[in-house]
Amino acid sequence: MKTVENLRMNTRLKRTLPDPLSRCILLAVFAALLSGAAAAEELPPIESVDAATRSMWLIDGVVVDSVSSEPIPDFTVTPGSLSTDDAGRSTVRWRDNLKREMIAGRLRWPRTSGFSVMRFQVTADGYRPAVTQRIWRGGPHTQIKVRLVPVDEAQTKASQALAP
Repeated sequence: MKTVENLRMNTRLKRTLPDPLSRCILLAVFAALLSGAAAAEELPPIESVDAATRSMWLIDGVVVDSVSSEPIPDFTVTPGSLSTDDAGRSTVRWRDNLKREMIAGRLRWPRTSGFSVMRFQVTADGYRPAVTQRIWRGGPHTQIKVRLVPVDEAQTKASQALAP
């Protein structure tokens, strides 16, 4: 009886486990992904963020250069409130009076500030502006990584030549 059960179990295992070569390839792929992710991520896992930080900051993140992954030294964050018209189109009204200057690649927005549904525009000299996804004021602590794309130098020179 035990022999039949062991044979069935071994047959099931053979069907569910990949062959040794596939296992080696999968392990190599996962190791490469994990090592790359660990090097690129600068934020701790959300589970390791203490309760005081989660209750204080709605957004806690980093702003980096999309090419070099280096932190952007100085940037501006402008909140925008979302509204929907009768046709169902959503529009963002940027609130320049609430914008904040941030440094050292660290983006933090307090939980007590803002409107019920917001988006944030991140701008820096020499980069194209970026806009975050929708964020709800009463929502969970959000960790984000904003990658700003450098403005093409040729495009900058052409626009400067056209300016009066």
